[in-house]
Amino acid sequence: MGSSHEKLVTVLSIDGGGIRGIIPGVILETLEDHLKKLDGDDARIADYFDVIAGTSTGSILTALLTVPDPDNKSRPLYSASQITEFYKKWGPVIFKKNRKAVSNQAGAAKKSQRNIADEEGFFKRMIGGTQKFISMSTCSEILLRLFAKYRSIVSIPELEKTLFRTLANVPFCDTLSKAVIPTYSLIKYKPFIFSSDQARKLSSKEEYKELFLGDVVLGSTAAPFYFPPHSFKSFSLLDGGLAANNPTLLALCEAKKLNEHLPNYNNYLVLSLGSGQSPVKKGSSRDGIWSILKSFYQTIDDNIRVISKLRYLTESLVSGTGCTVELYMSRIFRDQSILKNYLRIQDYKFEAELDDVSPDSFEKLEKAGKDLLGEEEVGEQAHVMFVNPETGIPEPEATLNKKALAE
Repeated sequence: MGSSHEKLVTVLSIDGGGIRGIIPGVILETLEDHLKKLDGDDARIADYFDVIAGTSTGSILTALLTVPDPDNKSRPLYSASQITEFYKKWGPVIFKKNRKAVSNQAGAAKKSQRNIADEEGFFKRMIGGTQKFISMSTCSEILLRLFAKYRSIVSIPELEKTLFRTLANVPFCDTLSKAVIPTYSLIKYKPFIFSSDQARKLSSKEEYKELFLGDVVLGSTAAPFYFPPHSFKSFSLLDGGLAANNPTLLALCEAKKLNEHLPNYNNYLVLSLGSGQSPVKKGSSRDGIWSILKSFYQTIDDNIRVISKLRYLTESLVSGTGCTVELYMSRIFRDQSILKNYLRIQDYKFEAELDDVSPDSFEKLEKAGKDLLGEEEVGEQAHVMFVNPETGIPEPEATLNKKALAE
């Protein structure tokens, strides 16, 4: 990816994408295996990256890579080789439907009462005792809880007792690499970016006291209409993809803030991992926002179809933010003539639902990750690709991803 006699600040960024997190997981496992051959079996991804950023499913990978081992807090608890198996084991549990589909809003609301009641303290916080009215943000939270397709991870006993309990007890500021995890605040209606370095510096402030890795991850993975918002302390958070599904630019800004004495981009080495694309749906925002609105009016009597279209709209808008980041990253490193310092690995043609946890889906996702690091005959996805800053279209280079990654 590049070399220099000067200090290099290393940055890893991982996109959101639900179960498609298997794709960057396969790439990271391959990278870690390569590093083990160079530096021994104890080599871990966190040893080689100063800053690791992850959005949504990328925040799960960030947590797995940087959470310290309780018995040896200077070393990671997990290796990259465990990521794929993690998704295969827990994916079907996480993406298990919250309830049977219903055909009208009244039925959905009735069946959702139990789910809302299960959220400890939710109604107390919502009503606020003497409160005379409900705020707009609270109304939004109610609707997002009512129509969530899946349960919150904390309400899944198997996960709550294992992974979440591990992450829930780890202060966010204790991650082994500096971690950056974007979320979206439902209270303030704007992005809220969690930084482990900032959490350490502001630990005396109320909102950062006892800020745990598990809560941050749950906030970043709360995809609208898929999962309910995650509420804790004064936060009510939605999926980080609403802020930055591709967090590479955020990660680079954090790295530069941590290294103000290194203002030049040639001191930064950036690896950005994509997770494929969501399938294009008829009437999606890629076909025009007006077709979406028209379809809402045509199906307003059918609650389930409307919510389904909202999910697809959200995915499409999230995808758009990622394209913008890629465009600017290419401009930054192209203008500085240091493209060798930036590697984006993404399959721009591979499509998969973010919640498809079938065995066939797992097989395709693993293959997609391996193809990105494949040989010439695999196709253009095996090649390094840069977004042309003039056209906004990704263009393949002669170099293969696996060669660029090894260098």
